[in-house]
Amino acid sequence: MKHSSEVKWDNRPEQFEFLSVFFDVSKAKQMVMEKPRDIVHFPLAGLSLFLPLIRKKATRKVDLSIPILVVTIDCGYLPIDGWHRVEEAMVVGGVEKLPAVIFNYEETRTLFKR
Repeated sequence: MKHSSEVKWDNRPEQFEFLSVFFDVSKAKQMVMEKPRDIVHFPLAGLSLFLPLIRKKATRKVDLSIPILVVTIDCGYLPIDGWHRVEEAMVVGGVEKLPAVIFNYEETRTLFKR
């Protein structure tokens, strides 16, 4: 997959919480469906520090070909969707990069849930 238009995004209501900040994952997926974009290979190095914050292990098989959704924050990048894929890739599969859609800083600001 090279373009987000090739992905079948689910449209169930979803949000991601990180340090008491909520991101609207449903809105992020809607943005990607309305304005398709290129898929990049996102390096997973450094994300292992966050793995203990995952609430529970995935209960179903994860598809590593589905891009993770990543926002741009002041100190770098933060996946807001796809943490089970990150865990599977790093812990089980030894994968160093995953396909991703990255939202720029301005787009990220629209995804904050208040």
